[in-house]
Amino acid sequence: MRPPPVLEVAAGVWQVVLPWTRAYILTDGADFALVDTGTCRDQELLLAAIQQLGLEPRRCTGIFLTHGHCDHAGNACYFAEQGAKVYAHVAESPFVEAGQTYAPSGLRLLGPQGFMFSIGELYWPVRQLPLGAQLSDNDTIDTPAGTWRVVHTPGHTPGHIAYFRESDRTLISGDALLNILPFIRKPGLSLAQPVFTSDLAQARQSAHKLAALSPRILLPGHGSPLSNDTTARIAAFVARLHM
Repeated sequence: MRPPPVLEVAAGVWQVVLPWTRAYILTDGADFALVDTGTCRDQELLLAAIQQLGLEPRRCTGIFLTHGHCDHAGNACYFAEQGAKVYAHVAESPFVEAGQTYAPSGLRLLGPQGFMFSIGELYWPVRQLPLGAQLSDNDTIDTPAGTWRVVHTPGHTPGHIAYFRESDRTLISGDALLNILPFIRKPGLSLAQPVFTSDLAQARQSAHKLAALSPRILLPGHGSPLSNDTTARIAAFVARLHM
């Protein structure tokens, strides 16, 4: 197994490049927290990345989920078993804690969205667990890489959140704002595809909310970091979105 690329993308923030998504290690060199954890099949890769930085899994102080999709929450339970607390938005707790499916119900279950979620949840199952705390919009969290503000960005999922470090305007956007179009693998700012999104109109509103933060560094759930003319590029992108 070849260790995944681990890149320092902001002060104390390391991006782990996993096969399908990105996870972020927030560390002071001893303790660390994670924002998202990849799929359950990424566990060895994620542990190898942590080891590359000379860190130990038992020193993980918290798992901060942007949302509970299988490619982001797949290893949260593993780290909880090592002693870390897991955090997510209150509206995401039915999916993380109670095992509620993201697949739509009724006849919509037979459509493309129901099919995609059903396959994902079978191939990349997420073990449910009690949250250490439920987060809300404008909460602050303390991590080994400083203090971050919780930004509720519903649309992709009902309880999706981003994390914003105001001291240097670093934004971890999860899937509320991407820098690649998954599946097609087309680089560039984008929203998640509608088939993976619970409410597209809300997702567009959330993208505008993130643009209003004027981030200097964008760290997305999929795609490369954006640190060159970031504020203007995000503003130009959201201006093309129909509310």
